[in-house]
Amino acid sequence: MTEQVRAREFHTGLGKPLSVAVACDEQVVVAAGFLPLDELVARAGYEIVDDDLGAIGAHVQAWLEGEILALEDVPVRQRGTVFQEAVWAALRDIPVGGTLTYGEVAQSIGYPGAARAVGTACGANRIAPFVPCHRVVPAQGGVVGHYGYGSDVKAALIATERSA
Repeated sequence: MTEQVRAREFHTGLGKPLSVAVACDEQVVVAAGFLPLDELVARAGYEIVDDDLGAIGAHVQAWLEGEILALEDVPVRQRGTVFQEAVWAALRDIPVGGTLTYGEVAQSIGYPGAARAVGTACGANRIAPFVPCHRVVPAQGGVVGHYGYGSDVKAALIATERSA
């Protein structure tokens, strides 16, 4: 059975919308990303029943208006492998404005040498920016990397967080 969600697309200053889907049966984000709402829902296979995100919508709006910490404690639900879930949890522990390298994330979850696997887990994250994979950067410096929504969006998110 297709999961029903409440979902909405928000305008951002990043040249791409932020779409967010919240489970109907609980106040938890199940999908989000910098792409049009129809793409987000199609990718996840959800059925939209409403666009009222409740308190989560207020958090997103506050974040878009500059309250940089507004998304930090919003509950999320995303299923993956044990390794992916460990990576995603570690990403939520990276402080706003901070970054870690893929190798540092791997080390922090007890898998030294698994930097590439961390990158793969970041690529499988379907709840950006609530699970802030944009805070993971290459060891050689810069923010370039394979960010699913574009390196320009990743750089803008990092710059915004660092200037707050």
